[in-house]
Amino acid sequence: MHKDKNKALKALTCAAMALPGMATSTANAAAVPDTHLFSARFNKYGEAALPSASPGAPEQSRYDINVAQFLVAGPMSDTEAYKGVLTVESMSGASPMFVTPGANGPNVVMSGATIEEKRLAGNGGIDFYSKSSKLGMNLGFSLENDYSSVSLGAAHSSFYNGNNTTVDFGAGFSLDELTPTDAGPAYPTRPEHENKQSINASLGVSQVMNKNWVLGTNISTAIYTGFLSDPYKLAWIDSLGQAVADSRPETRTQFAWNLQSRFFVDKMNAAVHSDYRFYFTDWGTESHTVSLAWYQNIGKWQIAPRLRYYNQGAANFWRNYYVGERADGYYSSDYRLSAFSSVSMRFGVSREIGNWRVKASYENYTSTGRAADPTYVYGREASPALVDFSYVTLGLDVKW
Repeated sequence: MHKDKNKALKALTCAAMALPGMATSTANAAAVPDTHLFSARFNKYGEAALPSASPGAPEQSRYDINVAQFLVAGPMSDTEAYKGVLTVESMSGASPMFVTPGANGPNVVMSGATIEEKRLAGNGGIDFYSKSSKLGMNLGFSLENDYSSVSLGAAHSSFYNGNNTTVDFGAGFSLDELTPTDAGPAYPTRPEHENKQSINASLGVSQVMNKNWVLGTNISTAIYTGFLSDPYKLAWIDSLGQAVADSRPETRTQFAWNLQSRFFVDKMNAAVHSDYRFYFTDWGTESHTVSLAWYQNIGKWQIAPRLRYYNQGAANFWRNYYVGERADGYYSSDYRLSAFSSVSMRFGVSREIGNWRVKASYENYTSTGRAADPTYVYGREASPALVDFSYVTLGLDVKW
């Protein structure tokens, strides 16, 4: 391959890898990595306080989460490579439980006492390389005091056209177990033990269009079965004058289509990333996501501003609150199933120091509710429990 093309694609790939979950195929993609990598990320997530529904009352605090992530990866032989990720997370704060009707609009009822949670998660895998393909296998787990999960996945990549075309296929499944805290007479709506399962599959293609442009697309689907409700949330029913357990269908099928473009601008020594994602489920939820990022290289520095817009429709059975009992028995006032839009702005900076690279980023996320129906329907107003948050990340990458 021409030297200039290699240089442009290398710069394009480095910028692409700065976005989590995005790996762009390039020349030599079928080769085992020639270096080992250690990465550490320290993340602080903080939700903005929720305004009180009562005039003069204090704001209601929400979640603060601290996350430490560690990754190691590298070659094992001429045909094998390894990767392992460990995540340690601690969380404290309060969460919206349900919503009631009020004279001035919906009122959010919070969980009250501060919730303290910790989570330990990890996954590891091995990639097997040949001249024209790569096969990866990975095993993962997640442990909390009230939740555990184990997952297994596999992915296969085939390289064509001088490694300029890549076809990816992946599949996996997970088994989850829930043992909600405080279940029993004091909280009769909470189950003591539940299970859920999921299977997923994806198919994607990426193409090097020219020395500066890589285009990719993929589709994915997942099927969830079992207990899909939130054991800590409730829903208000006016005719009963009380809150009942959050209750959702025991199956959910989802579909997503992604389109990604990575373009390297020679004169600016920069890369522009543009992404679009369409997503829907058989619960009626549908969303569109658009993001645009610019990765500017300045000597050994790189700065990366990003803008992301998200718009979602509500689940069919979602309400802030309900007039009466539903025939299907489904109830949820979870704001994550409501109709809303959000804008997030992120700014990242990194610097290369020999074999080290230090990184930092700040993200601000704001959401706006909208009615779930074009005409007024009882309980389908915009959710008052939508979240705004900030997210700070410090990171370090070391190669050897």
